[in-house]
This record gives sequence, C-alpha cells and structure tokens, in this order.
Amino acid sequence: MNVWLKRLLLCGASTSIALLVAEAAVRTFDPQDLSGTHKIATASGLLVNKSSGRARHQVGERVVTYTFSPPHLRDSRLEPGEKTILCLGDSFTFGWLLAAQHTFVAVLQGLADAQCGETYNFVNAAMPGWGAAEYVAFTEDFGDQIRPAIVLVFFNFRDIERAPSARVYSLLDETGFGLRRNRVPRSTLKLVVDALPGYEWLIEHSHLLRFCRNSIARSGLAGKPASSRTDAPRTPGAQAALEASVRLGQALFLRLNAWCRERGAELYVTTTGWHLPVEGTSVQGPATHAFLDGASTFFEAQGIPFRDISPELQARAGATPEDFVIPEDGHPNERGAE
Repeated sequence: MNVWLKRLLLCGASTSIALLVAEAAVRTFDPQDLSGTHKIATASGLLVNKSSGRARHQVGERVVTYTFSPPHLRDSRLEPGEKTILCLGDSFTFGWLLAAQHTFVAVLQGLADAQCGETYNFVNAAMPGWGAAEYVAFTEDFGDQIRPAIVLVFFNFRDIERAPSARVYSLLDETGFGLRRNRVPRSTLKLVVDALPGYEWLIEHSHLLRFCRNSIARSGLAGKPASSRTDAPRTPGAQAALEASVRLGQALFLRLNAWCRERGAELYVTTTGWHLPVEGTSVQGPATHAFLDGASTFFEAQGIPFRDISPELQARAGATPEDFVIPEDGHPNERGAE
C-alpha cells in the first residue's frame, strides 16, 4: 500500500508540475483571450443567455463583464409596474464587447427615461448568433413570464439565413406559412463540461485551458461549408431554397405577431442599421437581402410597424464608418451603439 501511495503522490505531483509549466509557457509565448461562457441550452435545445451570474469576455485589450438575470436577460431585469419592452436581436443588440451602459438597449433606456412621460423598461434578451427563429422561440418560451407591452425586434444582416440552419422551426408545406416547432438536439459534451465544478472560473483564468478549448473549437469548425456569398450563382435549386428561406422568415414574423396580438402586446420591427454594404462590401446574406426587399410591403400588410434605420445611421457615420466599429471585429463600438 505504501508503494502504491508513493506512486500515486508522485504521479499527482509530476502532473501538477507539468500543468504549471504548460500554463506558464502558454501565458508567456501564446497568451489567450480569457472569456467565460454565457450560453446555456433549454430543454427544447434553444440557446439562451444564463439567468444569473456573470461572464467575462476578452478580445485583445478589450475586456468586459456581462451580468445576467431571469429570464435569460443581459444587464437588465424585470421591474413590476413598468411597461416592459422586450428587445430581441443578435450580438449587435446583445452589445458584443460593450459594457452594460454602452449597449444601444441601455442608450434607448436612457432616452426613454429622459423624454417619455410613461415609465418604460427595456429588457435585453438578445443572444449572439440568434436569427429570426430564436426571436420567436424565446418569446414563446419566456414571453408569458416577461409579459411585455412591446416586443421590439432589431433585424440584422443574417437573420433569415440563420432561421433554417437553427432548425427551431420548419415549414409545414411548400406553399403555406404554417410552422412546426422542433426540439433541437443539445450537445452532451457541452452539458457535461459546463456542469463541472470550477470550469467557469478556470476558463476565465487559465491560459492553458483556454488554449485547449480554442483548439477543440477550431477543429470542430473545420470542414463546415463557407457562408453563402451574395454574388453566388442562382441555380434553380438555390433560387427555390432562397424563396423558402424568405417564406420561413415571413412565417416566423406572422407567428410572433399572432403571439403579441393574443396577449395585447405590440410588435415593432426595426434594423440595427449596420446591415447595408459599406464601400462595396457586405456580409448580408442573400435570403436576408431578398426578405428586406419586400419587408416594407410585408409588414405594412400585417399592420406591423417597420422602420429600416440604416440610411440615418450611414448618414451619421459619414465617410468614416470604421470609426464606429470595434477594430478587426466589426461590431459597433461605443460610438456606433450610441
């Protein structure tokens, strides 16, 4: 027993020393951006923000901390007696790499506090990577808990492309607007890893663990098809898929509007303003582009107020839009959000 105990202690000590040396080496020669995780999956497989706690996010010299409250809101909380405005969107609305007071949801809150007679409470449920399907699913799953007076959607540059790939909803047939809600498979590995005691703290403090996590993530992404280009050739099959994506997007907004009407809430749709081409380049997907071409007519027919703010935003940005985005990232910086 003594021999085996000594061997076990020796193995533990040598492993600890090796990990410490590896940690020091990564910190010295390949320091990592130390970020926690704020994404969790619901029972239906919908990815949402955490409902409590904090998460550190670092990219280069930019470091912010996000705070969460129920149900899955970022740096905002439900306030009884106030008119709640549920804000839905992707990373732009979430406030990627922005402190809480600099997100444009927080800026809107400040404007409402200063200028409106009524008391409004803007709550931020946006999630990086979301599209139109997640906006509807979140509202259906948590809207009755939030009880919004207004649902405010900030439409962005790939919201329609993301809808079919999310697999949250699918069209019932090839011509109509009926939808089926699907259960999305959850990652067993993520569920297990996220449940490990101390894991969140470690990925926010250990360069070695973050290096390993990033390597696994990169290897998992290898081989995925590239995103659709706006100048891709339109084959008959591609055209049919594009039209189906647009119809799915319209069906999702019809479903969201129906949810709002059943509960006496109002649905408003606007854009982030950042989805149009700048200097001949664009990351806007072809299905999103096609959806927006007919958006004004579609929303007007449904009685849904819609406003694309990109002309005003581009006019404000002027000839130097790069001054309003985070360098080498593309998300709005503090000036861009304001």
